[in-house]
Amino acid sequence: MRKLIFIISLMTISVVSYSQSSRAYARQGNGAYEKGKMDEADLYYRKSLEAKDNDKVNEALYNLGNALYKKEDYEHAATQFENYVNIEGVSDAQKAQAYHNLGNAYYKQQNYGKSVEAYKKSLKLNSTDDETRYNLAKAQRMLIQQQQQQQQQQNQNQNQNQNQNQQQEQQQQQEQKDQISDETMEQIMNAISQEDEQVREKAQQNKPQKKNLEKDW
Repeated sequence: MRKLIFIISLMTISVVSYSQSSRAYARQGNGAYEKGKMDEADLYYRKSLEAKDNDKVNEALYNLGNALYKKEDYEHAATQFENYVNIEGVSDAQKAQAYHNLGNAYYKQQNYGKSVEAYKKSLKLNSTDDETRYNLAKAQRMLIQQQQQQQQQQNQNQNQNQNQNQQQEQQQQQEQKDQISDETMEQIMNAISQEDEQVREKAQQNKPQKKNLEKDW
């Protein structure tokens, strides 16, 4: 994936001290960025934004996104690029670059759906950018793989739920069978006991009575 597109403009001296502060901070931010000092670049770009000189605000906002990206703070980098493309007066070429970088930031977050969307917007503004087209194809492949993995995981979860439900149903059925078996056995035992009692009573009734024989004197 190609490097972020970075904006560095020639600094001009302004007679307004308010603008001089904004330009100075932006210039310091650019210098820190080129030296790879992203924490300093982050700080200077934010100070430039606070100065609110419109010309430098746009540039500082964009380059702040790049500095955050270099710091691997992809979430906040994406936020800066999103803000930048919505600023009035930004050219289509600049927006195309920002969308390209936005796609990179989303790609790093494995948010391939938004990455694809950003690359498409970039190509819509600049259809000749082969590197953006390459990144788009790569993001689309990753998106398909991600969707397939999610579908497989969903299927596995469904299978697990089905297996658990089947096991619960089988356990319930077995418990019902066991309960029926216990009840049946109890009924059988009761029936046997009743039969034994009836046999004993009948035997008692049929038992010959012992008589006392007396001599007839």
